[in-house]
Amino acid sequence: MTTFRGFQQHDFDAYAPQKWRSNVYNLERMQAKDKLLCLGRDLSPLLPTPDAEPLSLEASMEHPAVWNGNQVSEQSIYFIRPEAERQELRGRLAKSQSISSLLAEPAPYRDHVHLCIVLRQDDLAVGLSLHREALVDWQNSAKRTGDAWQLQSFLDRVHRLDEAFLLSLHGGEPIAPKTLTAESLKGALAAEAPSRTGPSKPVLQLVRRYPRSDPSLMEPSFLERIREDLAALLPLYAFLAWSRQHDLVSVKETIKEEKKAKMARGLSRDDEIRVTRGLFSGKTGTILEVDDRGGLKVRLGAMVVKLEAADVAHLG
Repeated sequence: MTTFRGFQQHDFDAYAPQKWRSNVYNLERMQAKDKLLCLGRDLSPLLPTPDAEPLSLEASMEHPAVWNGNQVSEQSIYFIRPEAERQELRGRLAKSQSISSLLAEPAPYRDHVHLCIVLRQDDLAVGLSLHREALVDWQNSAKRTGDAWQLQSFLDRVHRLDEAFLLSLHGGEPIAPKTLTAESLKGALAAEAPSRTGPSKPVLQLVRRYPRSDPSLMEPSFLERIREDLAALLPLYAFLAWSRQHDLVSVKETIKEEKKAKMARGLSRDDEIRVTRGLFSGKTGTILEVDDRGGLKVRLGAMVVKLEAADVAHLG
C-alpha cells in the first residue's frame, strides 16, 4: 500500500477560490484528496476509540455538489467513531435535528466529535472539533465537566498543548489553550449554541495550522509531526466522545429500547394480532408480553402461546 510522501504546492493550488465551483479541477482535487487519505491510512491504526476500536477514516467530497454548497473550498479527512457505533446513536441524534439542517449539512462528521486534517489554499490544519449537531457527545461532555476531578484533568491536557494550537468556543475569537479556564469551558458546554445564520460553528474547536510555505509539508517525515499533534489531541477526544464506559446521558438505555422496538416490529402489550404463519396461522389473539428479542406471549382464545414478532401482524 502506498505511504504518505508529502504535499506539493499544486496540492494547495487546487483550492484557489477561482476553482471552487468548477468541475474542471476535480482531478486536481482528487489527487490532493488521495494524499490526504494516504496520510490518514498511515495514522488510523494509532487512533483507537475510548472502547479500543480504531476510529473510522472518512473524507469530504472533491467535486461541487448540493451537499457542499456547490463548491469545494477545502479538502478534509476525519477520524470519527466506527460506523456501527454511529448507527446506534443515529436514532438519538435524528430526534434533535430538523430536516432543513440535515439537508444543509448532511456530512456525518458534524454529528460526532472528531479529529480532522484539512487542506486549503493557504495552509494545512490539524484539529479537534465538537459541533452543535454532535448532541450526544456535547451533552455527555457537559455532564462530565460537572465532576471537578475530570474537569481539571481535561484542563490540564488542554494547557499542555503546543502553543501553536488555538482554541475557540462556539465559533468565538481563538485563544491560546493555556488561557482556557474551568468556568469558560463549563459555560461553553452547558450553554445553548447561538442561533445559526450560516454554517454550523463548533461548540469547541482546537486547531493547529501549517502554512503552505512550511518546507516540512513536502517531506514524508511530516507524518511524524501530524502523529504528535493527533496524539496530543486524542485524550481530549476521549473525554468529549460519548462511550459505553462514560454514558452520562442514558444512551445505552435508549439504544436498548430502540433495539427492543425494532425486534418487536412495533408490537406491544394488549395489541390485537393475527398469526400469519406456523401452526396457529389465521388465528387472532391479544399480546400479553413482548421480550427484548421480539418474542411474544399471546392469548389465542383459551390458550397462551409463545410466538415471534415475525409470525404475526396487527389486526386491520
